[in-house]
Amino acid sequence: MVKQPAVSGEENKKPELSGIAMKTPLDYLGDRFGRHVLDRFLDETGMDLDYFRDHNNWISFEYAHSIFRKIVELSGDEKICLEVGRRTVSPEGVGRAAWIAMKAVGTPFRVYKRIFALGHVYNRVGVYKVLSLTKNRLVLEYRPKDGYCEKDKCICYYRIGNFTAIPMIWGLPPAKCRELSCNVDGEEACTYELTWQTKRSYLFPVAGMALGALLSLLYSRTFPQEPSAGFWMIHILLPLTGFVAGRLLDLRRTLRQNEEVGREQQEALESSLANVSDKYVELQESNKALEAAHRELTLHKDHLEELVTERTQELEESKAQLEDSYEKLQALDKMKMNFFNNVSHELRTPLALTLSPVEAMLQGEMGPLQEKQKTYLTNVHTNALRLLKLINNLLDLAKLEEGKMSLAYGKHNLPNFVQGVVYSFKATGERRGISLQACGSSDIPEVCFDRDKIEKVLINLIGNSLKFTPEGGAVSVGWTLEQGFLRISVEDTGPGIPEDSRDRLFDRFFQADDSGSRRHGGTGIGLSLVKEITELHGGTVQATNRPEGGAVFSFTLPLVDVEITDQADSISAEEGWTSALFRQADY
Repeated sequence: MVKQPAVSGEENKKPELSGIAMKTPLDYLGDRFGRHVLDRFLDETGMDLDYFRDHNNWISFEYAHSIFRKIVELSGDEKICLEVGRRTVSPEGVGRAAWIAMKAVGTPFRVYKRIFALGHVYNRVGVYKVLSLTKNRLVLEYRPKDGYCEKDKCICYYRIGNFTAIPMIWGLPPAKCRELSCNVDGEEACTYELTWQTKRSYLFPVAGMALGALLSLLYSRTFPQEPSAGFWMIHILLPLTGFVAGRLLDLRRTLRQNEEVGREQQEALESSLANVSDKYVELQESNKALEAAHRELTLHKDHLEELVTERTQELEESKAQLEDSYEKLQALDKMKMNFFNNVSHELRTPLALTLSPVEAMLQGEMGPLQEKQKTYLTNVHTNALRLLKLINNLLDLAKLEEGKMSLAYGKHNLPNFVQGVVYSFKATGERRGISLQACGSSDIPEVCFDRDKIEKVLINLIGNSLKFTPEGGAVSVGWTLEQGFLRISVEDTGPGIPEDSRDRLFDRFFQADDSGSRRHGGTGIGLSLVKEITELHGGTVQATNRPEGGAVFSFTLPLVDVEITDQADSISAEEGWTSALFRQADY
């Protein structure tokens, strides 16, 4: 079971340095100072050693520094990073495949020539640049990017260790490095001069030649003779034969090394082939599993298509039924509105004719009335007015429903208009002990609106406030100019609007108190008419609660010029009379 880190290490996983390049320093930390030290360090930094075995994983520049700082802290020597760097250039450090590939190149010169072109594969925080390269000398520059300057010599020494270890791949001594400049010292870049041994020692050829010369000398001492062509031939051939034999021994050693490289490459290839075979078997098994899953998904797909087809057919049937029901409902709704419209028309005229003699009797035009008679007639008059109000609202609602309500625009003095409507409610307010007033600036330009329709809006809002305001309360009607429109507000000191009813207050037939024991009557038509008539004028309605108690109903009229209609100032006798009666209805 893999131990999970105690903290998250996501901040250390930035695409700056290759994670696998830091595997060797971590292995060194564990080998040199103990596995428990490595485990504690990884746990404290929220990392897992397996993360560094994947070539596709990256770490942050700062986290790499923390690894080397830990090694230096435990060893007490900053130059220990040189040893860590040299250890990285090994089959375990760079990977067996990369090690064999570098060894097969043949010489350090060729490795140095190619490796720095691949620097971006392992390092994204700096750029390598080869300034000079010969058979045994390299001048290299490493320039860090902005924000990634070296803070100490740890990574510098690690980098030098990497560079100087490359000749050791062929069994040569490590390269010598001279640091020409360093970023830690304030320079813009780190510059290194590397030199290395290019050829192997001629020990075998020289030793063979020396041995041949020694044999020639022994021959001349053992068999003294006069110098002749044969004599000189033997003295030349013996050293030459020794040199050739030494050279052959040197070549044999080179061949053995090449055979070793070939054998390593063959082993790596065989290992790769074995891995490929294993992967091929895994892929075959995965392919079989995918084919089985594909067959199963095909069956599910066919089944789902059947279900979708059935469901679509059911939905189409349901849609057809709903459309049929909707058409029937529309027809029934139209019949209902026509019925209400016809009934309302039939009721309004006789009701208006009934109110006329009742008013005449209450005013004493038909002789004095007894107190009981006056009370009865007052009740008749009040309820007839309520019925007239309901009939007028139903007629207006029917017109709005059918889209037949037209506006007769005229230009009106709004303060005078509002004060006139408020004054018509004075008697009702005094009778109920409610203060009623109109207040606002008189410096208001004339406004275009349908006088009759806006009068109904005001009557509904004022009547609604009077109905809900208790005795001793107050109702105030005001108007203010705002940007592009005029706002008319009706404030009261009643109980206010319930929070759960505010959003639906202007819906048709909605009542805030719809219980059977509600104190105030109503049909839920008045406020919906207010909203629809206002919107017909291009305005908006709003209902809020006052902080000190009570409600505020307001509507707006746009300050725009519209075409004045001929009927704006001509109101029929019946309409004017019923409007006057309408304002008298008891709220």
